[in-house]
Amino acid sequence: MDESTWYRYLVLLDGIKNDSGLVVPVERIAYTFHTFSLHDEHVYEPTGDVTFISPNPDTQSLEQGVERMIDAVLHIKVTARVLNVQQAEQLLASTDDTTVVYAGFTRQRNDIQSLIESTR
Repeated sequence: MDESTWYRYLVLLDGIKNDSGLVVPVERIAYTFHTFSLHDEHVYEPTGDVTFISPNPDTQSLEQGVERMIDAVLHIKVTARVLNVQQAEQLLASTDDTTVVYAGFTRQRNDIQSLIESTR
């Protein structure tokens, strides 16, 4: 697998976590991503958000694909927002707030930073 033309992404998931924690184990989330050829996946346990690599440069199609695959494999309806690592870094650089908003998703700054660090 030639990963030189692959892209690193963060996917924020709404619906994978409730007030008591993740609705499915981290291992099942990672397995779901791996089964659909989204490689080098890492699930950030506090939020259920995921990092992965893919040869697909189209974030909108990735969002739709992630939503469909989680529904198909885990039987959970989620909303996904995919951004590449550079977008995430720019997002953090654009604000000093402890809470970050991206496309309607709210995350703690340190959670986004931890996701970025997990891609390195």
